[in-house]
Amino acid sequence: MRDLDRLSYTLRVVKEAMRLYPPAARQFRVTSKDVDLGEHTVPEATPVMVCHYLLHRGADSFPDPDDFIPERFGPDSPPRHPLAHIPFGTGNRVCLGRHYATLEIHLLLAMLVGRFRFSFPSPLDPRLGVTLRPRERGTVLVARRGYSPGGDSSLRRSGSCRPEVGDPEMAVMERP
Repeated sequence: MRDLDRLSYTLRVVKEAMRLYPPAARQFRVTSKDVDLGEHTVPEATPVMVCHYLLHRGADSFPDPDDFIPERFGPDSPPRHPLAHIPFGTGNRVCLGRHYATLEIHLLLAMLVGRFRFSFPSPLDPRLGVTLRPRERGTVLVARRGYSPGGDSSLRRSGSCRPEVGDPEMAVMERP
């Protein structure tokens, strides 16, 4: 675990993934005072929704907002508004487990990607709810790194989460 500090690019990948697919896609709040937004005033006690999914795709803060670019979170990236990226919320309602969750994702990603290859035969089409979910069920192909029986074309679909019979190095998982 102490090696995580050396995996700074992996942390950038985690942050960029949470930018594109935030843990909480949207949050609901009630204003505690009148808030001026440009020419408009939102009165105190007004229910509001913050859509992190859209906020994190603001082209002013993130050029090419739909592209996966982990370098956005590197030391040489241009400064941006501090609230442009808030995957765990902000203020007095920020997620208390945000540091633990980020550490856990960082560690898990480093372990899994170092051992396995993941591929998605069909693109993910997210459905926006309180959390993001795939719109339809799909397949995730998983193979051990360094193992390629006949190349990528031999990755087969079994519809289960178990290794295929006769192929102990490969598994196919259904997306929920």
